[in-house]
Formats: sequence, structure tokens, C-alpha cells
Amino acid sequence: MDEHGVQMHVLTLNGGMPWQLVTPEEGVRLAQIVNDAGVEAARQRFPTALSPRSSCRFVTPTSALKELNRVAGKPGLRAVHLPDSIDNRDYLFQPEFAPLLARIEELGYPILFHNLNSDLFGRRPADAGLDNTFAHAVLAAKFISTGTLDRFPKLEIVLPHAGGAFPFVAGRT
Repeated sequence: MDEHGVQMHVLTLNGGMPWQLVTPEEGVRLAQIVNDAGVEAARQRFPTALSPRSSCRFVTPTSALKELNRVAGKPGLRAVHLPDSIDNRDYLFQPEFAPLLARIEELGYPILFHNLNSDLFGRRPADAGLDNTFAHAVLAAKFISTGTLDRFPKLEIVLPHAGGAFPFVAGRT
């Protein structure tokens, strides 16, 4: 990292987020292992260069909030890593997830989104370069149109794939 002038590396899982594919109990334990390993790497080896993201079991708002509270304030944690959907469901815009968003906002952590195996645009090979950009543009529009950003004005959102489409649809939301 020093050789290439990289000051910080963000540690996240890819869109597969394995704890979404196991039982709730196994998922909670996997999220704890991932979070604890990231914290330990940041604490012992690279305290200023690694920034692990809190990853939670997001099938239920209760388990997500519990894991977020468990890791909040630990060394290196500077954001929360969320899937953009669960089973193609806009879970974050459901009322039961409001306490989770409120807590994230209170902590001042940005939310880093990653696509979670979305079927929004199908599975054709040509879709591979488009689905992430459009899915994140849709997610950005939903944050605006649902009033979520009005309810949580200090919530910071990072949509790493949105740059390809959102600037062109922003005026239409």
C-alpha cells in the first residue's frame, strides 16, 4: 500500500455475504467472526491502513441492531456494510428497520452498500456490467422518494456502483 500511495483499504465482503445463506444462528455467528477478524486486523497489524466495515446479519432488524451495537466504536470500524436488498426485497425502507438506520446515523457511520446477487435485470452475460450501476441508481432514488433521507438527514450513503447511472436519473426522482 505504501509503495502505491494507498492510505487506507476498506475491508468488506463481496455481494455473496455468506451469512444470508445459512440459518439465523449460523448467520449471526458468521457476522461476528467477520467483524471480529476485521477489528483484530486493524488493531494489531495495520491500525491506520485498514478500515473494516461492520457486517451484520440483516434478515431481521433486531439481529442487525444487536450486532451493530456489539461492534460500534471498536478499533478501525468507520462504516456499516449493507446489502442493497435481501431476496430482492427493499428491507431498509420497511418501518421495522428505522431503529437500525437511526442508530447508524447516531454513530455517524456511513453505509457502504453492495449488491447482493440481485436479479433486478436478469442473468444474461451482457447484464453483468449494467445491473450494479442501475440497481444502485434505483436504490439512491428510493432513499429520496421514500423520504428516508428526510427522516435521517445525517445518514451518509455510499453507493460504489451508482456513478454509472444515477447522475442521469437524479433529476427524475
